[in-house]
Amino acid sequence: MNNYEINDCENYQTKENYSKSDMKKILFGYASASLLCLIFSLIYGIFSHDVTSPYMTYLCLFPLILGVIPFSFLAFVKKIPLPQMTELNLYGSGVGAVTLSSGMKGIFEIAGTGSFLQTILMYIGSILILAGTAVYLIHSLIKKINKGA
Repeated sequence: MNNYEINDCENYQTKENYSKSDMKKILFGYASASLLCLIFSLIYGIFSHDVTSPYMTYLCLFPLILGVIPFSFLAFVKKIPLPQMTELNLYGSGVGAVTLSSGMKGIFEIAGTGSFLQTILMYIGSILILAGTAVYLIHSLIKKINKGA
């Protein structure tokens, strides 16, 4: 019997408190995703027969603006409270969904077609980003109130 049973939940622990080094790792992940999106859009542009789409051209900006910039503040500014797992999961899933939706929209525009599912994915991603941000702000406010009381 190995030590990694599926039903062995007694030793499973979630990471509730993240550190600045964890934020730097997440920052590196968003920077890598932004670079990969840039490479993908450049390669796709080569094979698109001179048809362009702003959604494909600026695909790398979603993980850059929504990931690298906020997590730079979280990683390097000392007084900003760090998010917990729920907030990171909501926010990260939203950024991923919005980025994927932008890539799909760019591909559809270059191909001359469309899909309503891409629009739904963009809305869901936006809602997840807003939900993650709201939970983070509420949680930070509750921490601040409890610390002051």
